[in-house]
Amino acid sequence: MIFRGLIVAAGGFLFIFAPGFPMRLLTRRFQTFDRELLYWGIGTWFVSLLPMLFLQSLIRQFVLGAGPSDAVPEGAWRFLLPLLSSLVGALVVQGALYLVLRRKRPEKSAQFTDGLSLGFGSGLVVQVFIGFTFISAGFRLSFGDLSTPFQTVLAELPLHVLLIWLLAHLLYRTAVPVVSGALGVLLARAVSGRLRFLWLAIVTYTVFESAFGFIRLGMGGQSSELSLTGGMNLVGLLITVAYYILAFVLAYRWLVSQDVT
Repeated sequence: MIFRGLIVAAGGFLFIFAPGFPMRLLTRRFQTFDRELLYWGIGTWFVSLLPMLFLQSLIRQFVLGAGPSDAVPEGAWRFLLPLLSSLVGALVVQGALYLVLRRKRPEKSAQFTDGLSLGFGSGLVVQVFIGFTFISAGFRLSFGDLSTPFQTVLAELPLHVLLIWLLAHLLYRTAVPVVSGALGVLLARAVSGRLRFLWLAIVTYTVFESAFGFIRLGMGGQSSELSLTGGMNLVGLLITVAYYILAFVLAYRWLVSQDVT
């Protein structure tokens, strides 16, 4: 139990600092980030969080009515709800980042770097508090604390499933800043008058957030709103790992293929 708890706690620390890996890769390729815009991206995400969660909760309450908040809707709403939630998140977050870039009005030569920095910053803090949850759960597990259902699940999982589950979370945390950075580049291009890139950023964000939910629902699972990694099912976890690796590779390759001159 001590070893298992230390693994979970270590996974929490790695989860918090996982964006350092893609940041180092991108810094090698593009030399530098604009630190001020990184902070603006972080702040914009936090400011956007409350209205985003409020609107998503409002939509969910409208669809589910008086039912429990974690219920799975029936019929077409089973697929439409995660899609609408992702779309609302895209409109709020990407819209806010677009307004920040409009205020900054980056010069054409700095559009790529500014958009990448702002977008990457917004992705740095997504779900960051999960890492602290893992650290706390890991240390409590090390002392044999099984007082919560989550602690009990962690204690009963086969070790290989637990490791893949942690890996899926780490890959999510690694992929999100890179995808967000790519979206920031699209938003920077939209600021220059090409608004189609704003809508492309919104659509891409929506697809990224909802695609895995559709995969899970197609397998008979629940919406991705309830879990980042498809629960504890081994097949679902392996699909999650593949999905986030694919998202990371596609976003990174697109970024390094851009002409930044």
